[in-house]
Amino acid sequence: MAPGEEALAIQKIRICKAKYWHYMDMKRWDDLRSVFTHDAIADFRGERDLKPGDTIDKLAPIEDAIAVGDPAAFKGRDLIIDNLYAGLLQDWMTFHLGGEPIIEINGPDSATGMWPLFDYISNRGRTLKGYGHYFERYRLEEGAWRIAYIALTRIKTDGEHPADFTF
Repeated sequence: MAPGEEALAIQKIRICKAKYWHYMDMKRWDDLRSVFTHDAIADFRGERDLKPGDTIDKLAPIEDAIAVGDPAAFKGRDLIIDNLYAGLLQDWMTFHLGGEPIIEINGPDSATGMWPLFDYISNRGRTLKGYGHYFERYRLEEGAWRIAYIALTRIKTDGEHPADFTF
């Protein structure tokens, strides 16, 4: 990939992530589908299973979690949106703020990224301020860069998570 093409790909990935946060916070579920590949994987076991500061490599392989039906691991854009986002976050107030990412283009249609994160989430009288990182893989699908894999880890939390970690 030529340098100008790489810079353009990185900018398009940044826009994809900005849309992700905006669509999630605004509860625009159909628009949120557009930022994921059709076979995307979402791994939110870190919210439940990792202590602040733990790295994602402490988790069992995501394929194993999906195979046993772990409710914090999803494969497929529709399952991710319908169960995780629209299902869990519909009644929550959320605000996400991402920092400067590290994005690496791995080929003409694949990339990885790490995004620093601050989020504020509130529901049922519980509020959480979270500080952490998103780890993602991207793929060029149907002419657009989309999220193919998304995982979240935390380095610090203030408050109580509204989920009770029951998902």
